[in-house]
Amino acid sequence: MSKAASSLVVVLGCACCLGWARPGSAQTLTDRTPLASAIAATRTTVAPVVRSAEQAGGTTAAQQADTEPPSISLANGRLRLGVDLSFGLVHDETLRETMGRERQIKPAFINLTVAGTVNDYLSYTVVINPADDGVVPRPYVPAVGDRRTYFFPNQPEGRGVVSDPEGLYKVDDYKHSGFDPILQQGILRVGYVDVHSRADSTGQQAGTRIGRAYVPQGFGVDDITWYTAKDLTHIQRINFQADNGVFSYVRRRHYQVDVATITGNGNPYHDYGYFDFTDATEDKNSAVGAVLSAKAVEKYYSVGVSYRKNFINSRIEDAISLQLSKHNDDALVVSFSAMPVDYVRIYGEYARYTWGLATTSAQLLPGPAVVTPVIKAGYYIGVDVISPKTPLGRWRGTFVREDLSRDDALVAYAAANRLFGVTLGEREKTTIVKVETTVMSRLACYGFWSEVSNPFPELSALKPISGTGSDITPSGRRYGFGIRLKI
Repeated sequence: MSKAASSLVVVLGCACCLGWARPGSAQTLTDRTPLASAIAATRTTVAPVVRSAEQAGGTTAAQQADTEPPSISLANGRLRLGVDLSFGLVHDETLRETMGRERQIKPAFINLTVAGTVNDYLSYTVVINPADDGVVPRPYVPAVGDRRTYFFPNQPEGRGVVSDPEGLYKVDDYKHSGFDPILQQGILRVGYVDVHSRADSTGQQAGTRIGRAYVPQGFGVDDITWYTAKDLTHIQRINFQADNGVFSYVRRRHYQVDVATITGNGNPYHDYGYFDFTDATEDKNSAVGAVLSAKAVEKYYSVGVSYRKNFINSRIEDAISLQLSKHNDDALVVSFSAMPVDYVRIYGEYARYTWGLATTSAQLLPGPAVVTPVIKAGYYIGVDVISPKTPLGRWRGTFVREDLSRDDALVAYAAANRLFGVTLGEREKTTIVKVETTVMSRLACYGFWSEVSNPFPELSALKPISGTGSDITPSGRRYGFGIRLKI
């Protein structure tokens, strides 16, 4: 396939009717001011399903996309400001053997938003996060004489790559100390110019965002209740990406369609595309990626679909390895949300990722032939239960169950080379429980517990392959608590 052809999206996606309403009035995609829309557009346009303001809770990050943020009056309009801060303590059993790093107390992110309008057709949005605690793996070479021998998939390869002490605990999706699922360009989270038409009487509007924005795939970062990367499902962490490119959209009251042309390097690490461990946001493939997404709203129900066609990294013919090679990076995501009864919301996503080495790279890989492409498919179902207002605030309980294929490029490589009894076709399962109460209108206090069942802990340096502890299955338990403030 040519580079030009690799950037084309072949999809017939359509979404029907998803919903949000308050008693006596229907909520639509265009029921917000242009500046408030600019703030909300940094996350998503289609809001979660809510039957009433009271049931919405009104104070969590997921329910505040339509509230009026603080602003400064200027000669030609207003400059709107926003703050989204998450701070917590997390105990992660997967980091127990990392020299005391299993308990971390730190901010997950401190997002500072500035948004404004130049005129009726031009606006801009910038979000910076100085905390920058993204899940970015680092290279690592085990020390000689270690009493335990681990397999590290992040061992240095490529020109000039050397071991980094942080690589001991910054390994991959299954072992990492980072709290933020979004990879940034320095402190820049998103920043773009939005050129758009005026909304007509039917609410129809078209526009294009140029710059760095959230990739329109699956639920947006404000469509679900979350606080850190540690309390997200694996599917949610994979889908949450920001990337550089051109993002066009058309919306009309209850639906929105997005078409994005992206660099495709929003996050190259899920499928072990470490490459040379340089800046994650630098594009390392000459072809561009594309995403087509459709979402809609109607009453209390929602559905959306997105398709992504992409490659990450490039084929290095004189040094082909699992890391130094081109990878497939396609994704089909279908999402739904419903509020069948008062105070209860049910939601979920099905995802089918096409990963593994690109065929041209797999043909040059030394050793036994590896299976490619690798299909990683699965789903999760979540339930939110929201209380009426109480003297102790408004409470929210969340239960999520995920079932996802463990297959990826590393599993295919290990299976081909008969490492550690690894085979394709096994599944990882995750259970998450969250509790939140909102106090003082904007401040959410939360706690969470999660358990991840990983069939191959050896592949992520979670379990020694020899020495002390090699006969013990490590725990995948995580729990924590903290606060999230959104203004």
